Amino acid sequence: MVVPMSIVAFDTLAFSKRLQEVGVPLVQADAQAQAQADFLTHHLLAEVSTKDDFKQLQSDFKQLQSDFKQLQSDFKQLQSDFKQLQSDFKQLQSDFKQLQSEMNLLATKEELKRFTTKDDLELMGKTLTIRLGAIVVVAIGVLATIIKL
Repeated sequence: MVVPMSIVAFDTLAFSKRLQEVGVPLVQADAQAQAQADFLTHHLLAEVSTKDDFKQLQSDFKQLQSDFKQLQSDFKQLQSDFKQLQSDFKQLQSDFKQLQSEMNLLATKEELKRFTTKDDLELMGKTLTIRLGAIVVVAIGVLATIIKL
């Protein structure tokens, strides 16, 4: 950072003369004046900001604002993507439950198919015929008994 000397006006000659007026020898007064000027230039003025420093800070700040806006935009996009992923996951869960239900239904149908082969149907038909015949015989026996009474 370059600091113009016009920021602080330090008159080394006036400082040296003032020291001489109070009894400080000329060589010592000039040395102290120069030391004071060096101190001001190197230490105090090193902390002074210039217009260029402020312009650089403004530029940096604008860049930070732009970066922050980009981060906000990226974050909003991430939020949107995350919500979409959640929705997709819920849909997958629903599809999985539907698939499970359909598989259970298919398994039940397969079990029914196993018990309803042609031979099973013929056996069930014969069994029903025998039962029906037994019911008819019992009914005739009950009617005969009622008629005899």
